[in-house]
Amino acid sequence: MDPSFDTDGLPDDFPSQLVPDSFTAGMYAELGSVRNVNFESASSFDDVVAEYTDKIGEEPTTVEGEERLAQWIVDVWAVSVIESTPTLIGVSTSE
Repeated sequence: MDPSFDTDGLPDDFPSQLVPDSFTAGMYAELGSVRNVNFESASSFDDVVAEYTDKIGEEPTTVEGEERLAQWIVDVWAVSVIESTPTLIGVSTSE
């Protein structure tokens, strides 16, 4: 991922509230109708989940296992937060 990632290059319809406040790197990729934005964050999984829960206004669907996963659907965008080091955030859609 690119530590100098600039969110100005995101699609016009990308919801600005889905950009994490704490991202340290990012990337955008488009393959056909699939659009994917990935971010890395130095914040903990729990802090990133709390941030998105506040921004989106609802609790995520969570999966507990070796790595925890939290997911939301916002309009056509799927948001996933994965517990890792660094915390990974994926936002994707296919139309």
